[in-house]
Amino acid sequence: MTIAEELAIKDAVRDVIMRYFLAADEGRADDLGALCTEDAKMNIHYSAPGRTGSDLEYRSRSEIVKHAANFGRALGFVRHHCTTCLIEVDDDQATALFYYQAFNERGIHHFGRIHDRFIRVDEKWLIAQRQVTTTLSRSGAQTTEC
Repeated sequence: MTIAEELAIKDAVRDVIMRYFLAADEGRADDLGALCTEDAKMNIHYSAPGRTGSDLEYRSRSEIVKHAANFGRALGFVRHHCTTCLIEVDDDQATALFYYQAFNERGIHHFGRIHDRFIRVDEKWLIAQRQVTTTLSRSGAQTTEC
């Protein structure tokens, strides 16, 4: 793989990440789901104090879409911000590790990091697995992230 090909893949992966959060923030759960494989998996782990034992797991695109729709209705206005994105490429797979923050009308709601695994499907990069770790949530905040 050339450096130019690797950079193009990294750019495509970053594009998927940003489209995912834009769809989540705008309540477009079906658009968010289109960025995942049919058998995508998502695990949400809470490492925030007082939040242990509340892990969530989704095992398909349809479960992720349903969760995203419910999350959007429960939280209302939300804006996600991603930082420090490390992407590694290995042929038709890529991984991304990044930090995120979620804001609502009261300020920061929760934050943590996300580890994604992407695969190439018909020349498109899709999320095959997402591991969300919520590091901290505002006191009293109900987080069922992403």
